[in-house]
Amino acid sequence: MPYFLNQKAWITTFSCMLSSCPFFFLHQPLLGLTINIAHVGFWIADTTTYPKLRCLQGLITSLCLAGIAWGLSMTTNHPWAFTALLMISSCALTLFSLLGRHWGAIGYGSLFLCACYLLLQESAMVWQDAVFYLIFGGLAYQISHLIAAYCLPNMGEAQHLRQAEKTLARKIRLHGHILNNNISLQALFIQTATCRSHIILALNQINQTAATSSRAWCYRVQRLKLMTRRSRLLQIPNPASLKIKEPAWLKEIINACEAVAAHIEHKPHKKPNFSRLLNRNIKDVKPHDQKIMKNFIKDLEWIYQKQTETDDLVDIKNQHPAAETLTTNFIRLSWAAPEVQHAVRMSGGIGVSWWLTQWFALSCSAWTLMTLILVLKPEISLTWLRLQQRLLGTLAGAAIFTVCLWFTSEPACFYLLFALGTWGFYHWALTAYGYAVCCISLLIFSGYWLAGADTLFMMFRLENTLLGLSIALLCLLLGNSARTQAKFMILFDELIADYHALLHLYTQPATTHSSCSILYKVVAKETALFNLWQNYMLEPNHDPCTAQVMLEITTNTNELLKFFTHHQQLHASEPKISLLQVKAFTTAMQERDNLTVVKPSDALLNYLVKLRRTLLPN
Repeated sequence: MPYFLNQKAWITTFSCMLSSCPFFFLHQPLLGLTINIAHVGFWIADTTTYPKLRCLQGLITSLCLAGIAWGLSMTTNHPWAFTALLMISSCALTLFSLLGRHWGAIGYGSLFLCACYLLLQESAMVWQDAVFYLIFGGLAYQISHLIAAYCLPNMGEAQHLRQAEKTLARKIRLHGHILNNNISLQALFIQTATCRSHIILALNQINQTAATSSRAWCYRVQRLKLMTRRSRLLQIPNPASLKIKEPAWLKEIINACEAVAAHIEHKPHKKPNFSRLLNRNIKDVKPHDQKIMKNFIKDLEWIYQKQTETDDLVDIKNQHPAAETLTTNFIRLSWAAPEVQHAVRMSGGIGVSWWLTQWFALSCSAWTLMTLILVLKPEISLTWLRLQQRLLGTLAGAAIFTVCLWFTSEPACFYLLFALGTWGFYHWALTAYGYAVCCISLLIFSGYWLAGADTLFMMFRLENTLLGLSIALLCLLLGNSARTQAKFMILFDELIADYHALLHLYTQPATTHSSCSILYKVVAKETALFNLWQNYMLEPNHDPCTAQVMLEITTNTNELLKFFTHHQQLHASEPKISLLQVKAFTTAMQERDNLTVVKPSDALLNYLVKLRRTLLPN
């Protein structure tokens, strides 16, 4: 499926234009713009393709909006009570994330819609009408997606699956890329681990949103999981010596990597001759290096054959996705919880933003709140990244709109700009936030221009955006990088404990199912550990030395993951892990109790290296 065929983006754009454009033609452009912006709030709250759950999410979002709007309307003439209610509501809605992913989305969507309500309140619209038109926009969103799910089932999930397959193909190409290019093993690890993170993200999105339970679909998803797991075993010796001694053989292996990647992407290719590669008489290459390279070829062949299979569910059990519900997690109401700290920051930021906009009598002050809601995130790194993208995207949107206004003032041009901005926002909002901000800026500017506003509204939008970004920056400066390091340490200890549990399982017979469940958890934690390093690198005040230690730790734990994956893949044909290895690993683990390490350091890395050597002496 081509990249631009994003079903959710197209359906939402179609719904926006179909429900909002009639109001423009009826000379009610403010209502058209309101319905369009309402789609954004309900889009934020929508995290599934299950029809019943999607309707339930929309209903809860509408009830939250109506309740808070009523409360705000009752306290309009009491500034302190109004601000207190606004802060309490924002804190409560942000804390919805403690209840689970779906509830968190409902909370953020409701909070965004509350900011939209304040924007309409400034336009002298009574609160009942404002809530009605916002919910009308949500109803249009719900109906359009329910019809699309009935007429075009599984297209959104298929796009996630195709994207995951392309990422796996890129990962395999990277493993072959090092054979012909001078890149370090650490650089290769960073690139392949990033691919692994993207694959797991896509698979999680499929598992959390897919509304299908067909046999063929479940097999495709499970096949991708198995191929991704096998790709973890792809490793090579020092490629420099191979280039000198066996350049022709090396070139054939690189071509085989390209063929396997093309096969996964469903592209035409020439089938590689794996038997010839395995049976080739290799001279002047160390036996150990030969074994590694032949294992590399065997793993490539296994992945190629698995992709060729069409349907084999003999070993697949309980892979059909169960119907989702709005289940809740245990509420961790403690200051140590990142969600609680983020909710307090969000509440304080919104309170300060509202008072500043009233103090300076800024027009369209609700844009400041919207900016803060969309930019401020629990992670310092993501907030910093979004802050930059929001600023650049807004300026780019203003520049493009100014150029268009300079050349023409035809309404048709701005209707087109309005439609393109709508589509672009929904298309890039989850993948390229800077582009999405540029597009929604075009949408807002075009909508206000069609509503008859003068060009000063651009200045109002920019000044409110800058104020919102300034408050987000203040919240960012109050953040602490030590939180990322503390999370890294906690996750590291959990990971080592899981590896220890796996080690015990592999010494016992008939442990395949138990080891699979633990290994899946380990892979998720390995990915989270790598993501924490990436987040730390994006923080504006990160320490390069600490970042390097964190990277080396993730590299070493990844070697342990390869070791356990290898034993799980070949558990039936190779000897089990010896009790001597278990004892050595357990003894080495006890050194952690003597370490008083509060952040990633060389001492922690040395401890991990000792652990690794108990299983991988070389």
